Amino acid sequence: MSPPFGKLHPRISGGQHRPPFSIESPDAPQIPGETKPRRNSKLAGKPGLLSTPNEKIQTAYDVVNWAAETYGGKRAFGTRNHGEPEGQQFAYTTYLEYQTLVRETGSGLRALGLNKADKVLIYAATSPQWLAVAHGCSSQSIVFVTAYEALGLAGLEHSLESTGAKAIFVDRSLSAKVKSVLTTKAPEVQAVFFNEPPAGALATDSRWRDDLLELKQLRPQLNVLSFTELLEAGRRQPIEPVPPGREDLCAIYYTSGSTGIPKGVLVKQKAVVAAIAGLDSVIGNYLSPKDSFLAYLPLAHVLEFAFENSCLFWGVTMGYSSARTLFDYKAPSGILREGDLRAFQPTFLIGVPAIWERIKKAIISKINAAGLVARTAFWTWLSAKDTWIASGLPGIDSLDVNIFGAAGEVVGSRLRFAMSGGGPVAESTQHFLSMVVAPLINGYGLTETMAMGGLMDPQEWHTGSLGSIPASIEMKLVDYPEAGYLCSNPTPQGEIWIRGDSVTEGYYDNPEDTKSAIKSDGWLCTGDIGQWEPNGHFKIIDRKKNLVKTLNGEYIALEKLESVYRAATLVANICIHASPHRARPIAIVIPSPPALEQLAIQHGLDPKSKTSLFTQRPGIVSDALQQLKQVAKSANLSSIEVVEGVGLTTAVGKLNRRAIMARYQTRVDQIDGTG
Repeated sequence: MSPPFGKLHPRISGGQHRPPFSIESPDAPQIPGETKPRRNSKLAGKPGLLSTPNEKIQTAYDVVNWAAETYGGKRAFGTRNHGEPEGQQFAYTTYLEYQTLVRETGSGLRALGLNKADKVLIYAATSPQWLAVAHGCSSQSIVFVTAYEALGLAGLEHSLESTGAKAIFVDRSLSAKVKSVLTTKAPEVQAVFFNEPPAGALATDSRWRDDLLELKQLRPQLNVLSFTELLEAGRRQPIEPVPPGREDLCAIYYTSGSTGIPKGVLVKQKAVVAAIAGLDSVIGNYLSPKDSFLAYLPLAHVLEFAFENSCLFWGVTMGYSSARTLFDYKAPSGILREGDLRAFQPTFLIGVPAIWERIKKAIISKINAAGLVARTAFWTWLSAKDTWIASGLPGIDSLDVNIFGAAGEVVGSRLRFAMSGGGPVAESTQHFLSMVVAPLINGYGLTETMAMGGLMDPQEWHTGSLGSIPASIEMKLVDYPEAGYLCSNPTPQGEIWIRGDSVTEGYYDNPEDTKSAIKSDGWLCTGDIGQWEPNGHFKIIDRKKNLVKTLNGEYIALEKLESVYRAATLVANICIHASPHRARPIAIVIPSPPALEQLAIQHGLDPKSKTSLFTQRPGIVSDALQQLKQVAKSANLSSIEVVEGVGLTTAVGKLNRRAIMARYQTRVDQIDGTG
């Protein structure tokens, strides 16, 4: 299938895309130690920031109704039956059907005894049901509360007890945690309704049935039912919607808790629609009902929730996936199955840096396995394409199809552009994928800003830049003198502050953190360090919490280094550690299994042995360190940014700096030489 509008090519400017890409906010005063606030240049001559994508959309529930009225019988989203022996095609739900699903969900919640302003905790993986519960809550002015799948018992207990949630929507795989908490805690919870995967889905632990049965025995008054039963209750007792207003609370989005007890960010209805307006102001011109988006990132993160609501606004068809089935995978039977990327063939995709590194490495592996002529053509065209685009020479699409076509199959062959978020992606990876597959744009935002902060226009593409400011916010920099980041520097630098309707007004039941993060005039202090570029773009150069002063008194930025070292062939994920007691950083690396096995073979080891045996071999550790040093050299890192030691671990999951340090302190001390 061919892309709906033809392929996009990364370029710093073209057509009407001319710098400056941001302008100073009109009538803003010049405050010492600050830059003047800046906003999207598309707002020139307009009275203020955008607050909604159109006047008919004032709340999240309005998005559902507007989409149903506008797109009707068009496909809204699809899900895939991964358990079928063959076929495994996506099955779709229309926009009108989704509107009905939302209303039945809302009525079902009311049938459980919930009313306006009551709270429902969503503790589940990304799925259409997750989104329907969120919108069903909004249809009745009920507030939903989020919890990451990976949230531990303490965080789950805190989320339930602090908010007084009266119902929980939970995945079957998480039932044991819910049972554990509800056995002695959260007496306000009146109902638990669980998600049901499609018939024939990948096998999961059947223990959930026992968990729910035991929970019912422990708390007989608790209403335990399935999502299907909730919908049936809504059909039996249809209740007219109780639509919220713009100023009503939509959700409490809990942060991931990587630095301690998670904080509940208050998300008003106006923040959701302002975020849609902000996204639309930057990339809306590139998306239409002909496009498709693969959803797999956690809806418990505001970025995914903002984008899925925006897809409803744009009429984009969504396909639901998971990290487990995104790429080709082995079914329980042992059969290799086509991953969702290749099956769904999205035209737009969001991913975190680790996903883009995985895709890049898969493409390079595929090219290295090709013949000499194909390999030579690939690398020759890659080195020439930058100049070709800048010169406006013809034939780029034809050359891409003939030379890069096979590489594009890794992501389904229809990708027109993609976005990286959740941390900095290595510039070399961004450039590679932008040239070989499609423009990879950067995005930046926080839970507190409903993911608004920076978003690159594909036609204002530049590696390392965060691009434009969405038109629903304005931004300024404030001096951070401790590290020498000053607005008076030749290139203005400082802490990023953000203001607009998408910015939270505070944290739930947490006045102390609210006061420290949010100023009385609405400015949010992000803790991130940025700088303005001459063309009006901005970039993140550091984070206050991740700046570490080394033994020689110089600061290094941990996330910047992680984005660089993640490009090493051996690295699946990495955590950089620095200390004021040492001159240079060290690394804790989760190795890529194929790359680790290849190293094992080179050292005369059986690749089928336990990988934990490989990670302790001095020769393999030495080779890993040399790989990292070579990447550092290629990226022109300074001498104090080059790691002096590395530890390998077979741990899986998200690398959380605080958890890594707690778990591997002894290993870190040994690597660091301080133990």
